[in-house]
Amino acid sequence: MTRRHGFTLLEVLIAALVMALMLVALTEVIGRSIKAYQVVQRETELLPLAQSKMDEILKEPVIQLGEDRGNYGAELPQYEWEAVIEASIDPNVLTVRVRAFELERPENQIILTCLRRAEVLPLPPPQPTETPTGGATL
Repeated sequence: MTRRHGFTLLEVLIAALVMALMLVALTEVIGRSIKAYQVVQRETELLPLAQSKMDEILKEPVIQLGEDRGNYGAELPQYEWEAVIEASIDPNVLTVRVRAFELERPENQIILTCLRRAEVLPLPPPQPTETPTGGATL
């Protein structure tokens, strides 16, 4: 009985089929990874823009109901923002929604929403306190 060295045609075909299936699965994983990276990159660019506009709106002592839209200036001409301020269930609280998006692809967006009192009164100045010796300290 002689031993043959090498692979049969069936073994080679099975190995090629297994390799092809692994290649298809690997291609799918790489494609999904690229899409996930693009989403993270887009959100990384848009989140600080939306947050800065939200901070700008929230720092105002009194805000009005309504909508506004604008851009981020000459430094970031590819991005715009929209802000919507509307009443909530509580009459003393407003809903503030800011949407930052790309001009060329408006579906690439991030939306931030928060609640805020309708009017924020400034803090009163601190009152001087009296010391036992009769002097005032701040």
